[in-house]
Amino acid sequence: MDLIVKKIKSSNFLNNLYTLGFCIQTIVFFLRSTLIGSDHLGRINIIYGRTCTSFLFLSILFILLKIILEDNSSYFYKIFSLFLFCISSYIYLNTNYLEVVCVIMLALGSKGTDYFALAKKFFWIGTFLTALTIFLSLTNVIVNVEVSKSGYTTYALGAVYPTDFAAHIFTLSLSYYVYKMRDSFSYLSIFILCILILITYKVTYAKNDIICMLILLFSITVYKLYFEFNSKFKEKNKIIINAFIDKLHHFYKAVVVSLSSYSFLIISSLSMAFAYTFNNSYFFSKLNDLLTGRIFYSNEAIKLYPLDLLGHKVIQNGFGGVNGLSNATHYFFIDQSVVRMFTMYGLVISSLFIIGYTVKMVRLKSNENSFIIILFAIFSLYCFVDFRVFDPSYNVFLPILFANLSSKHIEY
Repeated sequence: MDLIVKKIKSSNFLNNLYTLGFCIQTIVFFLRSTLIGSDHLGRINIIYGRTCTSFLFLSILFILLKIILEDNSSYFYKIFSLFLFCISSYIYLNTNYLEVVCVIMLALGSKGTDYFALAKKFFWIGTFLTALTIFLSLTNVIVNVEVSKSGYTTYALGAVYPTDFAAHIFTLSLSYYVYKMRDSFSYLSIFILCILILITYKVTYAKNDIICMLILLFSITVYKLYFEFNSKFKEKNKIIINAFIDKLHHFYKAVVVSLSSYSFLIISSLSMAFAYTFNNSYFFSKLNDLLTGRIFYSNEAIKLYPLDLLGHKVIQNGFGGVNGLSNATHYFFIDQSVVRMFTMYGLVISSLFIIGYTVKMVRLKSNENSFIIILFAIFSLYCFVDFRVFDPSYNVFLPILFANLSSKHIEY
């Protein structure tokens, strides 16, 4: 009996328990963003829906057991985790937002796990499910939603809406470069990303996602070229060039990485400031048009649902699904992640989330994985125009708060 208890409490078993919960949540939330389980009228099968929810409860149980049974964790960590579990469960019971419990568990339960291994699983699970939904939609097993706007037609390829499909392509691309930080990525991967950007633009015309993918493309290209250039000339010991490289590296560390480490805090502050101060001025009019109405609806959300410690049940109507929204005058959807987070999940969870990400990124400045801060900054920028920060199938950075990032990483 003692041997069984000892085996259960071993770090490998508990980390595997967390990994199983992580994989379950990634799969279920991905499926929720597709029309798998829906008929041709867009109605979700009740048994399918309840099965997905049951799996989410099971994943929460796995991660909760990992937190409680882990011997290496302090009592403060366990009490704090259980406190946030109770807070998030209370929010779920009042609002029916089960994702808030899932996200809190994923973030807190990741202590001691290998973050890059989780990112790799995130990428391959998402890649397989994306390929599956594309295949099922093209073979008419599930609906391929078509949306016509201003003379052009976009396709969701099995997702709920074309922008959902584009968001998956962006976040999967991001997760690929996150997990490949532990070894080198090739120019071929950069070329494939270029092809993906062109295809995604042609299929979905999701401009915000495309812009973020272009920023990702620019960042990884500069990163690879810089380190290859650095290695090449360092070996030749050219004093003038080495001095230039050293200054460039100092600028990268002191300015780019330092600023990027506060990216989520900056984006959060801007999102809330714009939501509160939005008016009919020329500046806000142009900015709101550029962001396709996002600031206007964030402002409406703040008016309709004033900030509360534990959030609100927010009634939203979007264009997604087979039927979409029949009457556009009733459209109301919060697309900005931070505003959505504060209004739906409340001040307590949202503030801790922002503080946690900021502290984690600042601490990462001094270690060998500094480029992950740049990748996180790109995701933070994405949160300014997208609502998916609390979705485990889109946010590869959920486990990063407590996970282990000390795995050796090869710089070029």
